[in-house]
Amino acid sequence: MQKMSEVSHKYSILAQIMIKNQQEYRRHSALARNDQFAWMKAQAETVGRSTKLAMEIEDIVFDYFGIISI
Repeated sequence: MQKMSEVSHKYSILAQIMIKNQQEYRRHSALARNDQFAWMKAQAETVGRSTKLAMEIEDIVFDYFGIISI
């Protein structure tokens, strides 16, 4: 159980950093183009993308350890 928690936590942190960097790049490029709509869209998608990726990581870790989730 501890190993599963460590693996899940490690990859969740890496994914959060990756999403943060991608969203930051999208916001900066929208500002450079002076595109207010693209900036707001990038800002709003941050939480949704983080949640989706966290769920995918959890599924991968559960599959790796052979745990069936309902």
